[in-house]
Amino acid sequence: MILLEKLLAGLEVTVRPFAVCDVRGTAHLAFLDPSEFATVHYTLAGSGLVRVDGAPTVEARPYSFIIVPPGMAHRIEPLTNGAPLEPVGACTPPLPAGLERHAVGSGDHGVIVACGAVRVTYHATCDLFDYLDGPIVESFADDAPIRAMIEALLAELADPQAGTAAFAEAVMKQCLVVLLRRHCEGGECRVAWLSELENPRLAAALEAMLDAPEAPHTVERLATIAAP
Repeated sequence: MILLEKLLAGLEVTVRPFAVCDVRGTAHLAFLDPSEFATVHYTLAGSGLVRVDGAPTVEARPYSFIIVPPGMAHRIEPLTNGAPLEPVGACTPPLPAGLERHAVGSGDHGVIVACGAVRVTYHATCDLFDYLDGPIVESFADDAPIRAMIEALLAELADPQAGTAAFAEAVMKQCLVVLLRRHCEGGECRVAWLSELENPRLAAALEAMLDAPEAPHTVERLATIAAP
């Protein structure tokens, strides 16, 4: 847990502006531009699927937080047998008017998702989501404080002011800490940095890199550190 604490404390987050994507009927919305940023999808209402070629498909349910690794083209499509779109909750405030909106398709069945991009590095070195073989998803349905924070993040991005970048990075980092903590506890941790924490020998080498990310680490030196 100490090693995980070091990793999470050292995360550096860059957030690009979000847009609200409304996909209905038999339409789909494609994200084709490879990027060094991971793509974030936060489901606001409805139900759908996020499909990445060659990777597991994940469901987009209300309050699900989905991360697609950098460079992976993918698409969002509604669930054809999903329930008609309804507000996420009676107390949910309307989305900020300043957010860019994309709408495709028509009908009562669909999915509405806040989509953005993030880059997450450890002390400006390796990207946390590099080498993933597909998207990861966690639900915030049981976490009202995190949902409120995401609503505040969207409101801030819709009306940028002095300090908006710092605000967005702080909020996104807290969301990612919760997501990664749950991802590790769920038994199937596919994030390369985090999955190694369970192996004592590899964890020792990883800790050396976390303690001195600027050092000229070599395979031979890390192998010596990892040796029993």
